[in-house]
Amino acid sequence: MAIFVLGDPHLSFGSAKPMDVFTGWGNHARRIEENWRRNVRAGDTVVLPGDISWAMTLEQALPDFQFLHALPGTKVIMKGNHDYWWNTRTKVEAFWRSHGLDSLVMLYNNAVLAEGIALCGSRGWFFDCEEAEDRKVLAREAGRLRASICAGKKLSAKLCVFLHYPPITSNRRCGEILGVLTDEGVRCCYYGHLHGSAISWAFKGKAEGISFECVSADALHFTPKKIDAALCAAGCSVSLILPVNDTEALRRAATSLRAQTRADWELILVNAAPTGECATACDALAAQDDRIHVLYQEQGKPAEAVIAATATSKGEFVGFLREEASLPPAYLSKLMRAAHTAGTPPVDLVYAGEAEREISGGSLRQLAADLKQNRSFFAPARIIFRRGLLTAEVLGCAEDMAAEVDAALVLAVYGAAARIREAACALPRESRGNTDLTSLIQLHRARLLFMQKIIGDDPVLLAQGYQNYADSLYAYELPALLRNAPYPACKTVLRSELTHFALQHSPPRFKTAPRGYWLAKRRCYYAAWLLLKNG
Repeated sequence: MAIFVLGDPHLSFGSAKPMDVFTGWGNHARRIEENWRRNVRAGDTVVLPGDISWAMTLEQALPDFQFLHALPGTKVIMKGNHDYWWNTRTKVEAFWRSHGLDSLVMLYNNAVLAEGIALCGSRGWFFDCEEAEDRKVLAREAGRLRASICAGKKLSAKLCVFLHYPPITSNRRCGEILGVLTDEGVRCCYYGHLHGSAISWAFKGKAEGISFECVSADALHFTPKKIDAALCAAGCSVSLILPVNDTEALRRAATSLRAQTRADWELILVNAAPTGECATACDALAAQDDRIHVLYQEQGKPAEAVIAATATSKGEFVGFLREEASLPPAYLSKLMRAAHTAGTPPVDLVYAGEAEREISGGSLRQLAADLKQNRSFFAPARIIFRRGLLTAEVLGCAEDMAAEVDAALVLAVYGAAARIREAACALPRESRGNTDLTSLIQLHRARLLFMQKIIGDDPVLLAQGYQNYADSLYAYELPALLRNAPYPACKTVLRSELTHFALQHSPPRFKTAPRGYWLAKRRCYYAAWLLLKNG
């Protein structure tokens, strides 16, 4: 048994709307019937994604329904922009039953299971929605599409989506509809609506990780197209690797990942030994969710575990998690949208930052020179990498994957990447790692090393980078350490190399900077504490 698709049959047996007036549509109903009977068998399913009939009412459409019913197979009927006969599900299905049209099935706010594949879809809408009413309709269609896909996921892990309006053409894209498709991990989508010369605008191929094809009747020469079931298989867009050291942190990270709006991920837990509390927790999570896998690897050099985990990964992209990370629900969705932004060559690396932008070699130096504004592009735990980029040679540079910054690894990856993007999905402050002084000093040293390696050949730019980074310490790290701290702890922070760097490269002024730092520069630590302890 097989699944076929044929869009826009534009039947008119019960209405005075012959299609013969259009070039290429002569005797199209007879051609559809001949090609249908030649290819489709009784047990097959044919999806008709809209523009079924020119009829204005159900009664007027009856001859068209009877024509379809007489053809082999089950017909899955969808709504198009010219289906003026369309009515509520209750009325349409009752009408079909009353006339014995039991081979017709309605796809509308639901999903249909055929050959182990969930058939989902909606009408869709125009690209250029400028009027308020159009935007309202588009939002409603996006909601219906999501509802259909969610219904499909309850039926099968394999999804195939059908739309009447194209979500993408050779030069246009409907972001709202594409957003639903990418969020829900759809792998293939068929659409119609385009006819005649407009077929040249149709997009056929892969975009945003999804295979698209136009299936309007004249685009297919009035022949139902057999769907490739392999395209519908549930895929994995991103593989996330998590070294495990703490069971509670592991559960928090897994819970955060399961709450993602995008579901086509896998989590590879790297654990040192197959026994013990961590191993039990890993195995329990893997038993609950088939997207979670466990890799037992002795923890030697971090790169060894990372190389082993990457070798088993299935995702198009690979990322690394920290146990304490709490990911916002749309985190993976935003990263993957940036990863599939149209362009050639494909994106190799996406990092979670503050804005949507493309990064070139020259601007990478500018990023390194302003760590106050660009605090994420060097942190492995906030980057997804195209899997092909992570060769053993590149991964062999890893020094400490558990650290906030692994300067050697990130430098190697940035050097190998041809195309880099930033996505606007910065992690919340509480998800950015520890705020204890020892950890921040380690992070501080890694940041300095990173800046020196990228912009150390330009003393002026490096000095600018140091000043911007010092301002970042004043704005983020130091307040986090000093807020509500007792005097002894505050004094330790103010005498640390972290504060010393900030005071040296962005000297505080009595009138413009927080006076506490101005006092700390003069070693008046108690007075500084009184001013800084309340943040």
